[in-house]
Amino acid sequence: MVQTAEGTALVCGKRFTTIQALLGHRREYHNIRPVVASLVATNQCPWCLSTFADKRTAIDHATRAADGHGIRHRDRSKWSHPIQPPRSLICRICNLEAQTLEELHEHARSHHPGPTSVREPKQQGAHSHGRRHY
Repeated sequence: MVQTAEGTALVCGKRFTTIQALLGHRREYHNIRPVVASLVATNQCPWCLSTFADKRTAIDHATRAADGHGIRHRDRSKWSHPIQPPRSLICRICNLEAQTLEELHEHARSHHPGPTSVREPKQQGAHSHGRRHY
């Protein structure tokens, strides 16, 4: 399946007016997820190492960043959450078995460079400055 500029799901031919609607359709009806979603093994982002309340939130965070939208300041975890142990330390892309979560995160970054910038919220009278998202 390839996403076209027109927003058409090539598996079924259904057309969408927004990319968000197309991506939601791909996830819900065709079970097609971005590569980044496969690289998040727990509630911790493998790129910026922020922890979230659950794995789904970490996947959403990483997916938004990898789709080229960057991570907005409000997308980062505001609280420190304990890292939930992953079900497996096996890479879902190539089946490499890592010995530690840190090793799995490092390996995940070899499959996808991850997002490169963080968008800060604009403050009145201030300019927004990008930061590296690692």
